[in-house]
Amino acid sequence: MAVLKQLSVTMENSPGTLAHMCGALAAKKVNILALMSGGHEGKSLVRLVVDKLAGAKKALDTIGYAYTEEQVLGAKVTNRPGTLAQVARRLGEAGVNIEYAYVGAQPGSRQLLIVLSLSDFDRGKKLV
Repeated sequence: MAVLKQLSVTMENSPGTLAHMCGALAAKKVNILALMSGGHEGKSLVRLVVDKLAGAKKALDTIGYAYTEEQVLGAKVTNRPGTLAQVARRLGEAGVNIEYAYVGAQPGSRQLLIVLSLSDFDRGKKLV
């Protein structure tokens, strides 16, 4: 389990904007470790965890994409049916709400990376 910094980037929800951001990050040698994107009313909110936070911020500043930085919890867990249910149940039983989450894994990989935004971060990080 690790405390991670996540960037939440707001951009137009139109063809090429995500590619533009990803290209700017690549130019700064920033690797995207996890990403979630959703659109609403012509805008996209992209949440991402990267390997080089300072480089990512410079890239986003250069292209003029607005962003915020938040603390999230990253947990590597076993990649098998029921793992996410177990984590969610443990948090729920302790009264910690999952505000949003995203998960990633390669097929056949033994581990998942779960990224969690929690209502009670300090309590939640002890439970995962």
